Amino acid sequence: MKVNTDGVLLGAWVDLQQNSEHSQSPLQVLDIGTGTGVIALVITQRCEGNAVVTGIDIDPDSAQEAAENFANSPWSGVLTARHISFQEFAADCDTNRFDLVVSNPPYFIDSQKAPSLRRSTARHNDTLEYEEIIDGTINILAPEGKLALILPVEESRIFEQKARLKGLELTRLCLVRSLPDTPPKRALMEFSFKDTLCKNAAAVAAEELIIQTKSDFTREYKSLTCEFYLNF
Repeated sequence: MKVNTDGVLLGAWVDLQQNSEHSQSPLQVLDIGTGTGVIALVITQRCEGNAVVTGIDIDPDSAQEAAENFANSPWSGVLTARHISFQEFAADCDTNRFDLVVSNPPYFIDSQKAPSLRRSTARHNDTLEYEEIIDGTINILAPEGKLALILPVEESRIFEQKARLKGLELTRLCLVRSLPDTPPKRALMEFSFKDTLCKNAAAVAAEELIIQTKSDFTREYKSLTCEFYLNF
């Protein structure tokens, strides 16, 4: 599977600050649908190895590919890849221990599938519906933990509504445009439990990121991702 822009964006954008009580402990991270492992690798690089990251994938070839990439990285000791569905993983997890759950999840709903089974599994939510992501995350997330993901804008609104009904509140939002004069294509989102938020917290103001102009990538995009691309 190819490394995609969405994964790099999420890994580079997500907030990795911990609660002060646990700031000396490694960040406990779960990457759902890890694919090549790019999000897990970006997060580990940003944490300078002070993270314990588990990447899971329902596709055996993707899990194997991630495992190889993890083993060949400078942080092989803190990265683990597992071939397992998120539903099974969340059901077997007996403690709310993850500080951060991240995902570039499958998002196509009831649409025509690609001929490749791997590609269809990665992009269509037949095997991992939004409710399953939300319910499973609630089961494994630490009380002050965060869920972060990237979705197309329309799907992000659906996900936000479902998450709010289950007690997860949107705390950060960034709308991503490919070009200045195009509508937002992706939404980067972070969620936390409602009980950990101030009751009088203001509505979340959407940030905006434009990836490129007609002639070059934007300064903001380069600044966000320059540590992870060789040509920046």
